[in-house]
Amino acid sequence: MFDRDGDGKISALEFRAVMSSLVEKLSDSDFDRMVREVDLDRDGSISFEEFSKMLLPANKRSLVCGVQIGDKVQGETRRMRYAGLKDLEGPLVSDYKGMSNLKEIFESNVRASPTKQFLGTRVKDGEYTWKSFQEIYELSKSFANWLYQNDMCQEVTSDEGTMRFLGIFSKNREEWAITDFASIISGITTVPLYDTLGQDAIEYILDQT
Repeated sequence: MFDRDGDGKISALEFRAVMSSLVEKLSDSDFDRMVREVDLDRDGSISFEEFSKMLLPANKRSLVCGVQIGDKVQGETRRMRYAGLKDLEGPLVSDYKGMSNLKEIFESNVRASPTKQFLGTRVKDGEYTWKSFQEIYELSKSFANWLYQNDMCQEVTSDEGTMRFLGIFSKNREEWAITDFASIISGITTVPLYDTLGQDAIEYILDQT
């Protein structure tokens, strides 16, 4: 809500815009004082850590959502766990209400709330158009069938068994989510390709697949 340009920090201008809508008659001196109290490193913007310290009581530590655990392995990303877990190194839950994978959780939600708004797309005037759980499920099933009929998922066999992969190179949009759900319900592993990887990296990955 505060970080309008999505750069990971709250500029003084963004902070003023939001605070002015929350607090009536905010004077320039009041605003300058608020910024000085929050901007601890005096760089003219408010980082996530500074923002969390502002929200938490003075006697509490800054907000920590996740921590990395285990040793760094070459070529792999270190594991991350929710910082609130009592046993960070221990096993995670084996199931949730009898469900052990995303397919079961998704289908459970479809059965429980078929007509509930689930996935929205913003249209030009800023409003959202919504599709229900059932609509997204039907679209996902149809797309999964199309993927298999047209042999769009590369099959890879290793010591761990045979898996199918599907690369997705797209902006964050409804079609991305439907493709991901189609993969979830049909046992396909998705490989997101982000433009931040760079054009050369993306072309190399596509050439390999």
